[in-house]
Amino acid sequence: MAYHKKPVLPKNLASGRYVRVSKLDAVRQQLDSAAYLKFHVNDSISILSLAYAAIGILDPLLKAKGLRKQSLLRSDIVKPEYQAQAEEFFREAGNFFKHGAKDAFASLDFAPEDGDLFLFLGIWGYGQITEELTAKMSAASIWLRVWSPQFFPHAPADARVDQLRRHYQSDCGPIFYSHFMSTGNAALGKTFPVITKK
Repeated sequence: MAYHKKPVLPKNLASGRYVRVSKLDAVRQQLDSAAYLKFHVNDSISILSLAYAAIGILDPLLKAKGLRKQSLLRSDIVKPEYQAQAEEFFREAGNFFKHGAKDAFASLDFAPEDGDLFLFLGIWGYGQITEELTAKMSAASIWLRVWSPQFFPHAPADARVDQLRRHYQSDCGPIFYSHFMSTGNAALGKTFPVITKK
């Protein structure tokens, strides 16, 4: 059921201007911001936090549309016998950067690559619902396809992956992003094997 709720703010803080935002709008902005950070700052904690928030919205949307029964965190890139354990680990990492009431002084052994995985899962889930990606998401997906092939075990071989890997070194993300956003990104984004339905 759709509903609209205006925020309640003290009069001295309220501007009187409101923008209506859907859940999918929020997901789009979260993943676009995470994708931008991937290329310009590579702030893995912020990337993970944004993508984890997006996944929290995408999971019920995917379930409501009959596209997926389990969380995106129970990823198909993990062997079936380890998926439940992997989901628990992913949630622990995501919640660590979200909550502090129960473990305010805790620490976490964090692998920077975890941010990339959460970003990939969020973009993949968004693509399942919309069947298209924004330019920023497409750029991030293609870059992950090139330099994190372990996230794409079901993707067919594509000569363009090797071509991009030869043309852009792994530390040339900002250059790739600039080229992608300023040239023919639409055609490449639509034909690249990033959004696949199993």
